[in-house]
Amino acid sequence: MDFHYSFLVCLVIWQGRLILTRNKRLIRGVILITLLFSCYLLSHQRQVHLIENKQPQMLQLCLKVQPDQVKINGNSVYFSGVDQFRRKLNCTWYPKKTNDIKVLKLQESCYLQVSGQLQPFIGATNENQFDARRYYYGKRVFYKLKIEKIISIKPVRKNIVNQLHTLRWQIIQKLKRYPEPYASYAQALLVGYQSEVFQGLTNVYSKLGIIYLFCLSGMHVFYVIWIIKTILTYLHVTQETQLTILLIVLPLYLILAGGSASLVRAIGMAWLLILGQKIKVIKLTKLTTWSCLLAVNLFLAPESIFSLGVQLSYLLTLGLILLQEANYFKLNLKINALTLPLILWHTYQYNLLTPLLTWVITPIFAVVFIPLLLLGLGPEWMLMMSNQVLQILTLILVKIGQLPTEITYGKPSLLVVLMIVISVFYAQKLTKPQKLITCLSILIVGNFIVIKYPIAPEIVYFDIGQGDSTLIRERFNRSVTLVDTGGKLNFSAMKQRNPKKRKTNGEKIIVNYLKSKGLMHLDHLVLTHQDTDHIGDFPAISRHIKIAKIYVPAGMEKQSAFLRRLDQSENTLADVYPVLKGMNWGVSQTEILYPIQVGAGKNEDSITFIKQFAGLQCFFSGDLNQAGELKILKEHPNLKIDILKTGHHGSQTSTHPQLLQSTKPCVALISCGRKNRYGHPAQITLENLEKYQIPYYLTAHDGMMKVKKVGRHVELQLYQMGKWRKIRIK
Repeated sequence: MDFHYSFLVCLVIWQGRLILTRNKRLIRGVILITLLFSCYLLSHQRQVHLIENKQPQMLQLCLKVQPDQVKINGNSVYFSGVDQFRRKLNCTWYPKKTNDIKVLKLQESCYLQVSGQLQPFIGATNENQFDARRYYYGKRVFYKLKIEKIISIKPVRKNIVNQLHTLRWQIIQKLKRYPEPYASYAQALLVGYQSEVFQGLTNVYSKLGIIYLFCLSGMHVFYVIWIIKTILTYLHVTQETQLTILLIVLPLYLILAGGSASLVRAIGMAWLLILGQKIKVIKLTKLTTWSCLLAVNLFLAPESIFSLGVQLSYLLTLGLILLQEANYFKLNLKINALTLPLILWHTYQYNLLTPLLTWVITPIFAVVFIPLLLLGLGPEWMLMMSNQVLQILTLILVKIGQLPTEITYGKPSLLVVLMIVISVFYAQKLTKPQKLITCLSILIVGNFIVIKYPIAPEIVYFDIGQGDSTLIRERFNRSVTLVDTGGKLNFSAMKQRNPKKRKTNGEKIIVNYLKSKGLMHLDHLVLTHQDTDHIGDFPAISRHIKIAKIYVPAGMEKQSAFLRRLDQSENTLADVYPVLKGMNWGVSQTEILYPIQVGAGKNEDSITFIKQFAGLQCFFSGDLNQAGELKILKEHPNLKIDILKTGHHGSQTSTHPQLLQSTKPCVALISCGRKNRYGHPAQITLENLEKYQIPYYLTAHDGMMKVKKVGRHVELQLYQMGKWRKIRIK
């Protein structure tokens, strides 16, 4: 509702501004274009909806693959390819033998005859989770292909586009032999390739709030044009011919440099302005070229507008066009005011040094970084000198990135984001904008307080895949407890060769959600037992979120497997507290029901407890087996459960019929992965739930689940494909 409400407000403001112009021709033209574009978007949405409803299918396809699109990570291969139906596909291949990877170390464009499973993307199933579906839609990729077998490889007939892709691959390979960090900067800024080293640096620059300089600005396009013009002037080429050559060369460079969204914007604007100079009949202003490019971008890939890269690229360019300010310091503050809401919306954090850094780094980037990259392509002594300077600058930025100047704001309301952006442009017309600045400051601080200190408590059951993780938040965040962290089991029999380190689900889902709610700490972490799918992501989460106390079933704190995980984390054994039935721990309004004796942290030793929430009894039992459940019933014959979290992902080893009959839950929630190899949940478990007329919901089908108090009622909220479905429990 937040998105639709904010969009409606913006639409009303825009229509009002349009009417105030009193230009009937303009009004009619804009309304006509809006109607046509709306019809196109509705048609596009219907096509996307049809794609999303398609079932996975095994197919044989012929893919055209470019060498610069192939990435190898350990024993996994990722690339994009275009099939015989001109569909762009996101492809993955997990070869059964290590030596098979050599097949896709391509040196030129080729056709691959493959067989595999074609399926649409799955959208985000957790609130504020990265939406891979929307990301790939923004690149006009609507299907993913899991390749089972590569049948044949054939060369592609050479043309200018294929040769440019091959040349780009050759440049990337050559630059890999250059010293670091020069090699990574050159690959990223000259040919749009992000190496593993550069991706590590982008984490630092993202934290500092200057990532747009290195990945989004397209500033180096100015240097490309300047170099071409300088060479052509030296060769006594006429101005008219220079413009013609630039109109031909710039689109070719777009392919050579990777064709990112920011590069399309930068080269597109330059190309249109040059075209205006060439064809003197057409007068194109910077604002007109910006508008034309944005319209084309939205027409070709409407979903791309949701990405931070596209938003920053277009918004910053618009700011530089409209915020005419001679004072560089004031211009820098205005640009930072524009980027602030977008950075908070996407990353939930902001670095207090960002305004100062952008003021200092922007001119350095323009007059030092890019020239150094160009000089490094010369003699070896120039390369060594350039690399030395880049090393020093990088080291300084990394050290600054380690300073504790980053604040976690949380995800602001979309209405607040839009109000800030609109106000920055509106303030340009005010002679005394102090009142507006004061109102915006109050708005930002007020939204921060609302995020940090929520009125309503909640219990969040994450869709963590084949694993388990639940977050319990008290009112005003007085107590924040995470029960298990999820974790991925590795079933691969083949040893990985130098795999690139990827983020865990705990980082991508749990940490992301905590940051979006303005949280950087956990008061309590309950690790119910030591199975990987319950605690495997604990070390990764601890590197981002401060954990005060860790509770484990008594005896698990002595197990070598757990101690190894603890060593990998930011916590120590002093933070670990073993628990037994009846003990008083720090988690408020709870009663520990199990374990009753010291164990080894196995399934049968799982911490089991009841949490009182808004007048309801919520049951948590890890992977406790039926024998343990019966022991609890024996000790607590009058046990009442309102919300049952089924044990062991709905396995037949848990959720005894007597537990259901005796406690009569209002609803059962099951955490399990899609198409998991264990067959969870078991059919017998579902039949027992149906027998006792207990409605049940699965994370594999319904996504993230929230139990939340809304007014006088308690709701179960299910998150799927970016939308909430609400069910009243009490």
